[in-house]
Amino acid sequence: MVLSTTEPPPTESATVKEHLRRFKLVMYIIIFIISVLANTFMLLVLWRKFRRHRKTAKSFIVLMQNLALSDLVLVIASIPFDAVWQESDTWPFGPGGCKILWPLQTASLQALVYTYVVLACHRLYGVTK
Repeated sequence: MVLSTTEPPPTESATVKEHLRRFKLVMYIIIFIISVLANTFMLLVLWRKFRRHRKTAKSFIVLMQNLALSDLVLVIASIPFDAVWQESDTWPFGPGGCKILWPLQTASLQALVYTYVVLACHRLYGVTK
């Protein structure tokens, strides 16, 4: 092995940073795949169940569908783009990407939160009724 005299040898810190970068990329990929598969499966199961239940159960199923759909949109709109953004250290998608992705992420996160609130109220109504 020939060492270059113009470049300093890699330090332990650089090696650790490279391993951490690879670990984060693998985690992004794993979380993305599991989330997309699980939410898609949940939507398919809930879509099949929707036709067979009475009216009160249908409202709960619609809320669960909304929860799965908003989570799916959040994952698709954030994880791939955030992974690329973190790898490049600059925003590579231009001003159009910024004006589309950030509001889409915010709206889907708000849909998740509001759906959780409505689910809690729905459960409270079911318990106190």
